[in-house]
Amino acid sequence: MSKILQKGETGFGILIEEDAGFLDIKEGSANLLTEGVLDLTKIKPFEPIYINCILQKWGTENKNGRIYPKEVLVPQVEEYRKLVETNSAISQADHPDCINASESMICTKNGWKNFKDISENEEILTLNTNTNQIEIQKIEKKIYQKYNGLMYKFSNKFNIELTVTPNHRFLLEDNKGVRFNMTAEEIYNDVGDIFSSGKNKILKTAEWIGEYNDYFILNGVSNDFLGKRIKRELRKKYISPIKIKSEDWFAFMGIYLSEGHSSGVKSKLERKSRGFDVCITQKEKNKKEKILNLLNLLPFKFWINEHIDGKTQYHISDARLYKYLYPLGSSSEKYIPLEMKQASSDLLKIFFNWFQMGDGRSVKSKHTNWSNKESVFSTSEKLINDLHEILIKIGGSGNITTYQPKDRKIVDEKIVVFEDGTQEIIKEERIIKSINSKLQYNLNISKTKYICLDKRTIQIEKIIFNDYIACVRVPNGNFYVMVKGKSHWTGNSSVVSLADIAHLIKKMWWGSGEDENVLYGQLRLIVTPGFLKYGIASVIGDKILLYLSLGIRLGISSRGVGTLKEVNGKHIVQSDFELICFDLVASPSTPGAYLFPDKNEMELGGGSFTEAHILDKTFLNEEQSKIIKAINKFLL
Repeated sequence: MSKILQKGETGFGILIEEDAGFLDIKEGSANLLTEGVLDLTKIKPFEPIYINCILQKWGTENKNGRIYPKEVLVPQVEEYRKLVETNSAISQADHPDCINASESMICTKNGWKNFKDISENEEILTLNTNTNQIEIQKIEKKIYQKYNGLMYKFSNKFNIELTVTPNHRFLLEDNKGVRFNMTAEEIYNDVGDIFSSGKNKILKTAEWIGEYNDYFILNGVSNDFLGKRIKRELRKKYISPIKIKSEDWFAFMGIYLSEGHSSGVKSKLERKSRGFDVCITQKEKNKKEKILNLLNLLPFKFWINEHIDGKTQYHISDARLYKYLYPLGSSSEKYIPLEMKQASSDLLKIFFNWFQMGDGRSVKSKHTNWSNKESVFSTSEKLINDLHEILIKIGGSGNITTYQPKDRKIVDEKIVVFEDGTQEIIKEERIIKSINSKLQYNLNISKTKYICLDKRTIQIEKIIFNDYIACVRVPNGNFYVMVKGKSHWTGNSSVVSLADIAHLIKKMWWGSGEDENVLYGQLRLIVTPGFLKYGIASVIGDKILLYLSLGIRLGISSRGVGTLKEVNGKHIVQSDFELICFDLVASPSTPGAYLFPDKNEMELGGGSFTEAHILDKTFLNEEQSKIIKAINKFLL
């Protein structure tokens, strides 16, 4: 299981050591740990660059409040030494934690967006796994890059369609309600029977608090908007704001967006000359009664036009209402205003129910003991996406499908008035071609709160992928994703600071005397000759070398998986701890764990070090190697 254990948490999960303070270096280590500023002019292109550092300590409480006992840390270091000896102790810079960018959408504060369209400061919907509440959080980092390599494709007919990198984290819950993260690769390999047991699930629902106000204030309009011909008493009325009970307003907006229109929206020409007309149309008797009762609660004057065929139109003439509703567009352009989507779940439920009354569908199931299939529909993709967001915020979930109407016959009814004054309804059939029909979007309302992670219902296949991948990083560690209309919560990119750094641990050794608990190390930075010769940074290692040359101290922190247990107020790492890697960070959790480059102590390899060594696949993947070769050819 790979839940990230935050500061102060105990239990089982990933132990990420980050965001700690700066501590002074002991005098006894001064000869090894002398701090200096790199002189880049003395580093030759193609010569490997080694940096000394402190990797970890046993028996010392770090800033995350964790203590690694000697009997736990030393055996894991010996295991990790095997990776060092085989030139495999590299960071995970070449293994992004992402999803297929071209087919995925993310739910933001401003609605559903494609990953390529979100900003570096985007605010998105996240899940607080402790409170089960939706929280809007600003992203800490956006990842959007080209990727060529292995991906895992998760799919089933109804609930999931997601293609991810091997280490993408899924947010899961077991049959006891415990939530945790596991990677796509772990699920594929069925670690701990995670995939075969059928006891785990992917979450789809959450709770939303939102904003509740007793009243909605509909603003007045300007004199310019009203024009010159309007009567004085109406002008005075329309320039003043009006207060509407929130429950009534959200009900009205639900029925308007499903069954209403404003004069001129189709032609995109405001029809102020028609008295700022807003119209709602309905034919079913019981629905007409509900609409009439609602309109009687609202502070607007309205009039009714009843047609002989049973259709009824309810007309409201109010400049304030017209100005608010007109920008929402025609049937295929409609959307839900942002401020409405931030409202409380109680108000959003009222809105959703009234929309469903207008443009909802209930299909009886083939199985007598199953409930009806509920859905809402629209020709506006934006509106259906907004309704999907609201469905999530009222504690539900669903998926979106599309339907292209086929050629169909409809019957038009018109009234013919004869010379003697009698009237007759004439019915005429006509065919509407599919090509002339707009695509219909359906939001199908799910009856379940999760997706069962079961190998009997979900297929996982390995694919070779060559396209753009994307992810975000947020404090809660998750976001709401949608692919081809199928949506759910998922884990986000790793929260490890500077996880993309390209470095390799080359040596590890324990100190002696009073420093016997200190694990020292030496890492190799992967830099380009073009940076050393011309100062052009091409890879992240170049930037790290630049920081060091400016005297900036960087830390190094460990990452592993294991159990934390509280003993006498201290969080002790338990014997099941497994060391994963060491990451460069802005400030380490282990006291004094910094990089200590010095022009005397930093080792520069001698002899003939060729381009082939730099481009060894141990350090770089094939695509990066090609890029660096091209850069070096151009610069050198």
